[in-house]
Amino acid sequence: MFHPDRRLNVHPSLLPQYRGAAPIQHTILNGDKETGVCIIDMLKRSEGIDAGPIWAMDRMDVPEGSTFPSLMSSLAASGGQLLVTVLRDMLSEKVHIENKQYAMLSLKA
Repeated sequence: MFHPDRRLNVHPSLLPQYRGAAPIQHTILNGDKETGVCIIDMLKRSEGIDAGPIWAMDRMDVPEGSTFPSLMSSLAASGGQLLVTVLRDMLSEKVHIENKQYAMLSLKA
């Protein structure tokens, strides 16, 4: 279940969109109406950044007038709850990667 090489990542975008280090900023700059968080398996760095299998995804609307701090706070709360759910389900062996989608390269930034 928890292989020594397994690394989970809470990423604040709807992957594969906005991979990398500034997804919240890109969401705001591009005027997106929807965002969210993903829990993904991290691959080895040589295999890609923010590019692993997606365990779970939680979508949310971007409130009008969002700022980086306000949106980061909302996404952090959502991501924390989603991570707890995924970990509990992993421990009870109730979860499998249902979304075989990999968070691949997004050209929109």
